[in-house]
Amino acid sequence: MTLPTRSHRGLAFTTLGAGCAQLGNLYRAISDEEAEATVRAAWERGIRYFDTAPHYGLGLSERRLGRALAAYPRDEYVLSTKVGRVLVPSPETAGERDLANGFDVPADSRRVYDLSRDGVLRSIEDSLERLGVDRIDVVYMHDPDDHWEAASTTGAETLVQLRDEGVIGGFGAGMNQGEMLADLIEQTDVDIVMCAGRLTLLEQDHAERMLRLAAERDVAVVAAAVYNSGLLSRESVAEDATFNYTQAPAGILARARDIERICREHNASLPAAAVQFPLRYPQVVSVVAGMRGADQGPRDGRAAHCATLRRTLACARRRRLHQGGSMSTITSVEIHDLRFPTSVTADGSDAMNQDADYSAAYVVLLTDETVDGEPLRGHGFTFTIGRGNELCAAAARSYANHLVGQDLDDVVGDLGGTYRLLASDSQLRWLGPEKGVVHLALAAVMNAAWDLAARRAGKPLWRYLVELPAETLVDALDLRYLSDELTRDEAIAMLRATAPLRAARTAELEAAGGYPCYTTSAGWLGYDDDKMVRLLREAVAEGYSHVKLKVGRDLHEDRRRVALARAIIGPDIKLMIDANQMWDVPQAIEWVNALAEYDLHWIEEPTSPDDILGHAAIRAAVAPIGVATGEHGMNRVLFKQLLQAEAIDYCQIDSARMASVNEIVAVYLMAAKRGVPVCPHAGGVGLCELVQHLSIFDYIALTGTTEDRVTEYVDHLHEHFADPCIVADARYVVPTRPGYSAEIIEGSIAEFEFPDGGYWRQVVA
Repeated sequence: MTLPTRSHRGLAFTTLGAGCAQLGNLYRAISDEEAEATVRAAWERGIRYFDTAPHYGLGLSERRLGRALAAYPRDEYVLSTKVGRVLVPSPETAGERDLANGFDVPADSRRVYDLSRDGVLRSIEDSLERLGVDRIDVVYMHDPDDHWEAASTTGAETLVQLRDEGVIGGFGAGMNQGEMLADLIEQTDVDIVMCAGRLTLLEQDHAERMLRLAAERDVAVVAAAVYNSGLLSRESVAEDATFNYTQAPAGILARARDIERICREHNASLPAAAVQFPLRYPQVVSVVAGMRGADQGPRDGRAAHCATLRRTLACARRRRLHQGGSMSTITSVEIHDLRFPTSVTADGSDAMNQDADYSAAYVVLLTDETVDGEPLRGHGFTFTIGRGNELCAAAARSYANHLVGQDLDDVVGDLGGTYRLLASDSQLRWLGPEKGVVHLALAAVMNAAWDLAARRAGKPLWRYLVELPAETLVDALDLRYLSDELTRDEAIAMLRATAPLRAARTAELEAAGGYPCYTTSAGWLGYDDDKMVRLLREAVAEGYSHVKLKVGRDLHEDRRRVALARAIIGPDIKLMIDANQMWDVPQAIEWVNALAEYDLHWIEEPTSPDDILGHAAIRAAVAPIGVATGEHGMNRVLFKQLLQAEAIDYCQIDSARMASVNEIVAVYLMAAKRGVPVCPHAGGVGLCELVQHLSIFDYIALTGTTEDRVTEYVDHLHEHFADPCIVADARYVVPTRPGYSAEIIEGSIAEFEFPDGGYWRQVVA
C-alpha cells in the first residue's frame, strides 16, 4: 500500500510524510531496534517521504533512518534533511546529555550555525555519510530566522549549485514562520519550503503571503507541526493542552473544541483533521507528522481523500473569522428539467436516435454576492434527449446540495477541491462509477461551478483558464488513473511551455475571426432531400469547409444521400459521416468502405463507444478515412485508452458528458501529447456555447494550431441563451462576456420546463 502522492519537479511526495526527530531520541531514548521498527511501520502504512536533520539527536536520527531505509529501493522514497547546524566535536561535553536541546543523547558534538559555502558543503557531506546514500532529494536551511543574510546569499547560492549539479534534488527552508519563507520564495530560487506550526487548523493567517507566492512561483510547501505542539494531537482537547509549547489560552481551547465538535459530526478524528486541513491548498505536497513508535506512528494520511471534511473545516474557520462581518456563500440551488421539442422538426435525428427532444438538466448556483449590482450566479447543464432528463436533474440536486452553505471563496478558489468534494460522495459514485446519470449530473454541477468562478473573475471561461497559473489549473484536474499516460509534472510543463506565446495566439485567433467550425445542421437523417440540399448550399455559401451527414440506417439510402451531398458541396469541401454507434465492427468496416468513393474525411462513432479495440480495428481497415469518436466517451480513462490503443484519428470530447473542465482539460492534454486533434462534439442544446471556450483554450494554451481541427456547430436553440455563441464565416467568434455562456433565459425556462412549462402544458391539454 502507498498513500496518495503529490508530485513536484520530479519528486512524488506522499501526502503524509514521516518526521524523524524521534529517531534522534527526542524527549526520550529508544533503542536501535525500536527505531528500525518505527520506520518499517511507516513504510507499511504507505509513507514514502521521510524528513530528518543533523540537529535531531546530533546526527543519530540520520544514522538510524539511513540504516532503516537501506532495506528499500532508493528510487521509491523521497528523503529530506537540513543544513545550517553543522556538528563539530565537543570533547569537553562528551560526558553530558543533550537534554537542553530536547534529545536524550551524549553531548559529544555541538551545533555551530553556519550557512557559508563551506558550512553548507560540509553539512551535506556529513549527512550523506550518516545516511549512507549517494543523493539527498530535498535540503532545507534549518531555522534561519536570525541568519537572513547568509540564507539568502551564500546558503541559497550554494544549494542552487548543488541542485544544478545533481547532488540534491531541490532546496528550500524549514521554519516556524511564514513571512521569512515568503521572502525566500520572492528573492531566491527555492523549490520547496517547510512551514512548521503556521499552516494548521488553528493558524493560517501568517502563511497567506507564503502560499500566494508559492502558487505564483511554483514552489511546493510541506506543512509540519500541524498538531500545534499537542493541542490537536488527541481525539479530545484536554484542559491542560499546550499550544505552541505553552499552556493554550482559553480562546484557543474554545476554537479547538469547536473543531473537535465538527469532526465528531463527520465521524472523523481531530488528529486526522489536523493532517487533512493543509492538504486543501494545492501548493501543499505533504504534511509531515512525527513518528512516535512502531505502534503509534503517523496514521492520518489515510484520511487525505476526505474532501468533504476538509472543506467543512475550512468553511467553519472562515465563518468564525467573519463573525460580525460578511462572508459570501452558496445560498441555494435551482434545478430545472428543460425539454425542447426538436423531434417535431426532426432536428437532431440520426440512425440511433430518431425522435430526440433536446433537453438539459439545468443547474443554477445562487449566492449572496453581487457583481456590478447584479446577483452573482453560476449556470451549468448536462445534455440529454428527453425521457430520463428528470433522473439527471435529481442526481444534480443531490450533488449540488453539498455546495449549499459553502464559502464562495472555497468553492471557486479551489475548483479541484470542489470537484473532489462532490466526486467523493461514495454512495452516488457507486451508481457509476464515473459514468451514466451520476456523471452527467456531476458535469452539470461542475459546469455551473466553473461558470460561477469565471463570472466572479469577470472573464469569459476560456480566458479564465488561459490566465490560471499552470499548477493551479493542473491541480484542479482529475488525473487519477492517468499517471501511465500523463503525470502532473508533464501537464504543468506542457502548460508552462506555451505561457510566453499566449498573448500572440489570442491576438491571432481574434484577427482570424475566431475558431473554425463545421456544420451538422444539414445532415440530420430525418430531413428530406430538398431540405438537406437547401441547407448544404447555405453552408457552402456561408464559408464552411467541413460538413457532416448522419448515416447508418440503410446502406443503399446512405450511398444515395452521400452521393447527392458530395455533388452539392463539390470536391474541395471535406465531408464527414456519423453512424451514431449503429454497427458492429465488421459491419462498420464494410459500410464505410462502401461509401469510401465519396472521399470521406472521417467516420464518427462507427460502433459502441466503449469498444476501444473495435475502434482500432476499424481505423486500420478504413484508412485513409479517419475515425472520430468521443461524444459518448464516459470519462477521461476511456479517452486515455483510445489514445494509447491508437484507435482514433480525431478526439471528440463532450462538454456535458465528462465531469466538466476537471476531466476535459486532462483529455486535451493527453491528446496534445500524442498529437491527436480534438474536434469537440456540439450537437445538442447549449453544447456549442460551451465548446467554443474549450477549443479556444486548446488553441491558446496547448496546440497553437487549427490545422485539421474543427469544432462542431449546429444552428439550433441558441435563442434560449443569454450569451449565445456567434458564428460568422464558419468560425466561432471569440466570446467576451464573463462566464461559460451557459445561462438560459427566464422566458425559455418558463416555456419549456417539463412538465409544467407553458409548451408542455399545452401539449398535454
